[in-house]
Amino acid sequence: MPFSSLDLSLDPATDEAVRTGWRTLEQLEIPSEGRRTSSTHRPHLTLLSAPTVTPELSQRAAHELGPLLPVRFTVGATVVFGRGPFVVAYLVVPDRALRDVVTDLRSDVEDGAWVPHLTLSRKVPVTRLNDALCAAETARPDAGVADSLRHWDPTCRTVTSLI
Repeated sequence: MPFSSLDLSLDPATDEAVRTGWRTLEQLEIPSEGRRTSSTHRPHLTLLSAPTVTPELSQRAAHELGPLLPVRFTVGATVVFGRGPFVVAYLVVPDRALRDVVTDLRSDVEDGAWVPHLTLSRKVPVTRLNDALCAAETARPDAGVADSLRHWDPTCRTVTSLI
């Protein structure tokens, strides 16, 4: 069963910076999130995912995150997740206020730690991992801005703007 999520959408400049990372990988024929063509797919920062995101949780998230938006964050290192094929992403370093709100929201639905990141690719084979890391690093921005909150419902394949 696919999970619903609460995500922060990025301002236009940050959105374009992440898309530049996607295109950089595509130019090297490395799988990229840019190849996903769904009208609901765009760069984003996932705050939490769960089998169901209730209306109450969405409302609470909007109430607690609204005063923080837009929120600026540092884009840290290019990172790798998984055991292969690999996920390549930009690590996000949020400010304390955002970390505290997300930790509180996640306490009701997830046990694991939040590793904030912006995904560039989900399916990098080990033979292309070094190329992907080098290419992604050349396109990595130093900072970004998230400016809105959305709810992704994979069952209905819809995105609902919350802020």
